[in-house]
Amino acid sequence: MSNHRYAGKLPTAPWRGAMSLPRELSLRHTAGGLRLVQRPVAALGPLRGECTAVAPMRLQQQQQALPVQGQALALQFSIESLDAGEAGVAVLCGDGQRTLVGYNADQGTVFIDRSLSGAVPEGDALFAGRRQAPVSPPAPGRALQLQVWVDAGSVELFADNGLAVITEVVLPGPNATGVVAYAQGGTAVFGALQAWPVAACMDTSNAA
Repeated sequence: MSNHRYAGKLPTAPWRGAMSLPRELSLRHTAGGLRLVQRPVAALGPLRGECTAVAPMRLQQQQQALPVQGQALALQFSIESLDAGEAGVAVLCGDGQRTLVGYNADQGTVFIDRSLSGAVPEGDALFAGRRQAPVSPPAPGRALQLQVWVDAGSVELFADNGLAVITEVVLPGPNATGVVAYAQGGTAVFGALQAWPVAACMDTSNAA
């Protein structure tokens, strides 16, 4: 989960770099033929703490802070409809920083946008940008499902039940812990959202 342009210059300690979440791979028949599907392994489930549930909401070119915060979170939500623009969640918010994760109706893509995600490593002019992947748009009876795993140094998106996956390194400050739902340029209908704090999966107290 890195790039050769900046891998040796990440401002992190006591180590640089990390592995992405372990995934389960499978094939799915779709209208466009066989597609590779990626999902987080089920063994990650026990790392999730108590669930916070947020009721469905309708946002019209606005944002709404959610009753959850932290730098190690799992989020699951759906976008039922979006008439224009983009909608999703901003994670790791604070001190002017945020990482956007969502769906763009005009382009038909899901994305992770780290334009304001925090520190930008030296040597990579493309770091502070947006990565996108095409998906089928939400439709009546077929909401677009998004699952987001947030860590202090990464954001991973599994969209459309694993058909579109994006993993990004982020470098937020220690106060960037907020989560905000938003719609920009249109009206979005969100399904119910669930959020969980995520516990550490390894003991790092003796890391060198």
